[in-house]
Formats: sequence, C-alpha cells, structure tokens
Amino acid sequence: MTNLAARAEVVKLARELDTAPENLAFLLDSDPTAIRRVRQRMHRSLDAPYRPMFQRLAKVSALVPNSLAIAIATRYFGPMLCGMIASSLTPERAVGLIGHVPVDFLADLAPYVDPDAATPGARTM
Repeated sequence: MTNLAARAEVVKLARELDTAPENLAFLLDSDPTAIRRVRQRMHRSLDAPYRPMFQRLAKVSALVPNSLAIAIATRYFGPMLCGMIASSLTPERAVGLIGHVPVDFLADLAPYVDPDAATPGARTM
C-alpha cells in the first residue's frame, strides 16, 4: 500500500509542476518529508522573481473598497494570480476581503495560496 503522506506530497508537487500526479509516481516510495522539502524549495524558487509584484498588488488592493478589489480581482486576475497575491496580503487585509469573495472562486484559488504565508491569516480568523 502506498504511503498516504507521500501520495499527498506527490499530488502537491504535481500541481506545482503543472503535471499529472501519475507522471511522478516513481516518487511514491520516497520519504514524504523529502518530497515536501523539494516542493517547498521549488515553490520558493519559481515564486521569488514574481514576489515583489504580488506584494505591490496586495498593497494596491488596500486603496479601493473591499468589494471593488474583489470585483476587479475575480474578473481580471483569475484564481491563480489571486491565490499568489493572497499570500502577500496582511492577515487583517485577508480577513477583510475574504467575506466578499465568491465561495466557488475561493475554492479555485485555494491551491495557489502559499500555506506558509496564509497561516497567520487563518489563525486571525
């Protein structure tokens, strides 16, 4: 039987690499902690060049009312970009915005939110 923790990490890594988990099946017998470390390092490396832009967009969102920021984001940015920007929001700002986001859009953007960055916001809720 496959280790469930390793399977979960392989699915997350596949999502990060935009590939099917089956393409990474050779990793299923690996240590889940090692897969997680590789995934997190890859995420940081791939995300790093764009992090300043995400931070600027997060700051700009504070210049308009919450409902307008969400209307613009959901219409023009899409779930992937919104999830990446959400990782740069302050916990207070994230809490203020989340009530305005349609539930189906939240479900679509959730895979793109950096869990490490979102933890303080989740604790604030």
